[in-house]
Amino acid sequence: MKALLYVAFAYVLVQLTRYVLGARLYLTCALQEVKSRQVGRQQLDPGELRVLSVFDAELAAAGFTHLGFAEVTPLLTHYSGPLVNSVFANERIPAYAMVRRSRAPELGCLAELSIATELSDGYEIDTVNVPFATSFLPPRMRIDGRAGLSVAELVVLHSGRIASSGASAGAPADGGTGGAQPLRGRLSLASATRKLADHQADVRALFRQRGFVVPTGNPALDRFTLRGAISLTHFSRRVLGRGWVTAPAQPDATEQALRVEADLCAVLQIAEHPEPPPGTPWPLITVIAATALLSFVAMAALWNAYVAALILAVVAFHEAGHAIAMRAFGYRDVHVFFVPLLGAVTVGRPVATAVRDRLAVLLAGPVPGLWLAVVLLAVDSVYGPSMPLRTSALALLILNGMNLLPFTPLDGGRVLEALSRPESLWRLLIHAASVIGLIGLAIATHDPVIWGLAAFWAALLPRHALGHRLRCSVAAAVRDRADSRAVMRAALGAMAAPRYRSWRAPLRQSTARAIARQFAESWVTSADRRWGVIAYVWGWIPVAAAVLLWAS
Repeated sequence: MKALLYVAFAYVLVQLTRYVLGARLYLTCALQEVKSRQVGRQQLDPGELRVLSVFDAELAAAGFTHLGFAEVTPLLTHYSGPLVNSVFANERIPAYAMVRRSRAPELGCLAELSIATELSDGYEIDTVNVPFATSFLPPRMRIDGRAGLSVAELVVLHSGRIASSGASAGAPADGGTGGAQPLRGRLSLASATRKLADHQADVRALFRQRGFVVPTGNPALDRFTLRGAISLTHFSRRVLGRGWVTAPAQPDATEQALRVEADLCAVLQIAEHPEPPPGTPWPLITVIAATALLSFVAMAALWNAYVAALILAVVAFHEAGHAIAMRAFGYRDVHVFFVPLLGAVTVGRPVATAVRDRLAVLLAGPVPGLWLAVVLLAVDSVYGPSMPLRTSALALLILNGMNLLPFTPLDGGRVLEALSRPESLWRLLIHAASVIGLIGLAIATHDPVIWGLAAFWAALLPRHALGHRLRCSVAAAVRDRADSRAVMRAALGAMAAPRYRSWRAPLRQSTARAIARQFAESWVTSADRRWGVIAYVWGWIPVAAAVLLWAS
């Protein structure tokens, strides 16, 4: 029973951490002013064009005529490239149809389709093939999201909603406005392009109205509030993480290839370094402070306030070492978040760094803390016994010494991983040995937190085995490891295999990005391995010195 409680506790902590990191995405980027323009077919990426064309035949059969392509800059600076729309029109309904690549493409839902009709009272009826959160409904728009319907079924549904909008004076149940007739006139690519920008502007205005964002000194960039970041994180996890459509039992090769292209387009649109809003990021600072406070309260409840304050200070010193090293080696958007009872995590957007630089970042956390413990013990031995000094030194030794153990996800285990190639069997063996080591450490310490971490790490072993197989497939498929696009395409193609069918779009895309980054990193040489082993062994020298000082 206790083991189940430990696993549940670890699961809750992991989910909380994922929520915090999700909110960080919004708090480190801005909501920007949107612009739109018409683009030619020749300007589009061939893979993206294939995705945008998935509904062409069905829309033509439903009476729609293709007008051209229009692109809009994304609302979030988290995305770098524009979002392209393939624009269609049906004068008989009348309605526009917009096809855009999905950020979460699944089999059977490779692109987003929106059918829109403007009404005489200023409202607009939209029927889309993806779920839509009513919390983010733009003003004067009535959207009905129906995942899994064919184009013909969506057109029939949309026509029915238009008929209902003029059937009575009251607002109908399906979201129509009641009593309004569709506006008729010439539908053009220019008006559709303006409409795309207007819709995004409406969303931006709605976010401001709801307090999701606030204006900054730059009128083109808005800052997300805590409320907005948490709301959007919840929406992303609830909708995008689940997938929209059940995959066919045996999808054909064409559909599989299209999903690879759709995933690749979504990955390539993500900005390496999003443009942040100007000014001090107070919401982000508030999240960091809140995680520290929550950690303190949890530890104080488990032990006492003194122990909680001491451990929090040691953890903060440890993570400060990682953060300073990251900034020194060119990492961007470096932030520290505390995880109750498990310590903290330092995150940042890496650049192409040398192997030794990455090892230095990993060792910069535990090693300075271990040497600080030696200094405190030396002062204690010279000036006489001091309980605060010895207690602080003990905390530094235990927490940093444990982090230096050769177990992932601890820093010591990650050092050993960094000394191997991404596809090396060594990484999988390190993970398996880490599970055994964490279980042994939990037995020795009787610590429920370590038990929970060990159980959670053991549960991830099958996923790590699958990841190892994936990296081996990518290594066999690519020639130039520095070609990130080719590496990501190979990874996404490998994830089209049946064994990866449960992996939804966010996991596929983040995995492809991670593999591309690992493959692009500097090749590990024999000299790097020697340097890494020496640096790792050197990291244990202060532990030995501290033990001698403690014994004396």
